[in-house]
Amino acid sequence: MSNSLTLTRRNCGQYIEKNMELPQNCRSISAETFFNRPDIRSVVFPYEMEQIGNKAFQGCSRLSRIELPEHLQKLGIGVFSDCISLKKVKIPASLTSIPKNAFNNGRKLNSLEFAPNSKLTFIGPNAFSECATLTEVVFPASLEEIDDRAFYKCKKLSCISFPGGGFKGYRKAGFLFLRNGFAAAA
Repeated sequence: MSNSLTLTRRNCGQYIEKNMELPQNCRSISAETFFNRPDIRSVVFPYEMEQIGNKAFQGCSRLSRIELPEHLQKLGIGVFSDCISLKKVKIPASLTSIPKNAFNNGRKLNSLEFAPNSKLTFIGPNAFSECATLTEVVFPASLEEIDDRAFYKCKKLSCISFPGGGFKGYRKAGFLFLRNGFAAAA
């Protein structure tokens, strides 16, 4: 698509609003484009967006709602880190990995959902660490590996499930500091 748009810190000003709806021709967001913008409360991404760069929304402390696009191929490191008001995340089926620190310190994140027919195979280090209100996660059947401290200090996480049987394992530090323990069902 010749008129596709990549948002950067330099050209994003016209799109910054309390409730942002990004233009339909936007295919990617560069690193740190909306870094540390407390005025942003929600973001609706275009259906065909493919990539959101490193730390693109890190520190958006009032961001509480996002709708990740169905065609998303790549999330950057720390993309939604320190978005302390974010409550719900649905990972689209097209995403194959969640990188390091992607949703780290999502203090109010209480719902993590994976789309049906998910292709997710890997969850990176500290991806959901310090998501203190997360209570339950049902991983997709496609998941193969959870890296170190991916769910570190998720104090209320009490139930995890691995349906489908393709899961190969998690690093021993993947679920450190779960105060209530957890129940896993395969």
